[in-house]
Amino acid sequence: MGAINNVKVSVKLIVSFLLVAAIAAFIGVMGISNAGTLNGLVDNMYINRLSTIKTSGDINLALANMRVAVRTLPMSSPTDKKAQLAAIQSYEKRVNELLKVLEKVLTTEKGKEMYEQIRTEYKNFMDAIAVLEVEVHKHSFNIPDALEKAVMDVRVPGLRVAEHATDLGNLSASIAEPEWEH
Repeated sequence: MGAINNVKVSVKLIVSFLLVAAIAAFIGVMGISNAGTLNGLVDNMYINRLSTIKTSGDINLALANMRVAVRTLPMSSPTDKKAQLAAIQSYEKRVNELLKVLEKVLTTEKGKEMYEQIRTEYKNFMDAIAVLEVEVHKHSFNIPDALEKAVMDVRVPGLRVAEHATDLGNLSASIAEPEWEH
């Protein structure tokens, strides 16, 4: 204690400021290193969690639209049957693309198991659609014009709502993604 009393005040102040600066530098280095770790965790959450949720929602939407086209197919006019079959093929392509994306972002064993269940059930669904397509071509139905119009009057606005919901989700994602990356 006596040695400290013998040191000049200016030396005591310089040592004190250097000690405070060293503590501040240590805290800054720890903060920067932890910020990098936190940034990595946030990126991981975005890539592995939020994109999984969005992709799963997009798959559900495409499958819902496909189911609408499948249910409408047997009651369609010959011209509309072609449109429904084209829509089914389009949704099938979209679901296949989304399933590839989903497969890449799943990290848990439970998620991978659920993905395999989805793939199996999706294959069964597509096989059933193939059988329906064959049967639709074998049989023709005389659908009253009023019933066909009523079906179309319901189907078209329903599809538009789904398309607008998809567009809104895509808009939200396109706004959030650049903000996320900065």
